[in-house]
Amino acid sequence: MEPDGATGLAAAQERRRERMETLSLSPPEELERIASLFAGCPEPVTVRAAETGLVMVRGRIAGHGAAFNLGEVLASRCVVSVEGVLGFGYTLFPDERHAYLAALCDALGGHRDYAGPVERELAALRRRRAETVSRDEAEAVGTRVEFFTMVRGDD
Repeated sequence: MEPDGATGLAAAQERRRERMETLSLSPPEELERIASLFAGCPEPVTVRAAETGLVMVRGRIAGHGAAFNLGEVLASRCVVSVEGVLGFGYTLFPDERHAYLAALCDALGGHRDYAGPVERELAALRRRRAETVSRDEAEAVGTRVEFFTMVRGDD
């Protein structure tokens, strides 16, 4: 059994992973709205300015097996600090403003004074995204094509 400290650390890492995923997948307009809610917070300091570059995407057949290089894609990243709390923003497309906003919201989400309100906003974004994905999956089911193999009686 894990000690309480390790369990708490694992829970915090999972919350951070979910926060970063939500920030990366959310529309920049939503991140602008969230950032505007915290206009009175201390001024963020840019640690690493937003930049765009190529990253290698790796894959695995069926999710396991040997990894292979799939190809390169454009990605943007940024790092900001709010009162010493670092926030990281990554996007899998060339949008430096989105990367900056994701980093800012990540830093605010890790700050003791702003974590609760940021998490409430991100929870709402997660719910809307889950509804959209669910709706899209339901629409896709109607277009599914089933292929069957007919067995002939020949030997």
